[in-house]
Amino acid sequence: MALDRTKLQRIGGALPQLHIYNSAADNIATVTGSGYFNAVTDQLRQYDVIIVISTAGSVIDMIFVNSATGAAVVTTIGAEGITATVLAANEREAEKARKEAEKAEKEAAKV
Repeated sequence: MALDRTKLQRIGGALPQLHIYNSAADNIATVTGSGYFNAVTDQLRQYDVIIVISTAGSVIDMIFVNSATGAAVVTTIGAEGITATVLAANEREAEKARKEAEKAEKEAAKV
């Protein structure tokens, strides 16, 4: 798929700038392909950092703008070893229920 420029947000104003991009439709290999960010070359500078949320929100990657020449081409490179997994809602609910049960057991033991 193509870049959705509405999903690229600058979240830091320092140089280099920090951006976040929600790319639920594209995996990181697609996002780091040369030219993926060409449509937003006016927003990116060399050495900017982009946090990419991909694969339906379950993976977080960090990429760097390797080059942003003029108003034409943007290339990026990936940062190695930064991956996060999102807990499913039912897993969070199960953890919450477990903690509440432990708390209730402790309260019952006090009586």
